[in-house]
Amino acid sequence: MRRAVHIELVDPLTTEDTVLALRRFSARRGIPAVIYSDNARKASQLIQGEMGHTTTTWKFNAPLALWWGGWWERPIRSTNQDFANHLGKIQ
Repeated sequence: MRRAVHIELVDPLTTEDTVLALRRFSARRGIPAVIYSDNARKASQLIQGEMGHTTTTWKFNAPLALWWGGWWERPIRSTNQDFANHLGKIQ
């Protein structure tokens, strides 16, 4: 298994903006086979509906098991720390 962090700046975080970010990601990297997500099932269903039929499988954290996302949250935290070190705190 390989892990990578791909950053798309999205503001504000709406369903439409998230769909556009996923389309940009797919254009650069290919359509992902699996997307791991927090337990935002309703938002994910809306995004899947907007993106049309894809072969992507969505996997969610268990509702009360916040620690399950640790293996993908750690690289994001490291990236955020790098940004803070290089760019300073953004307010």
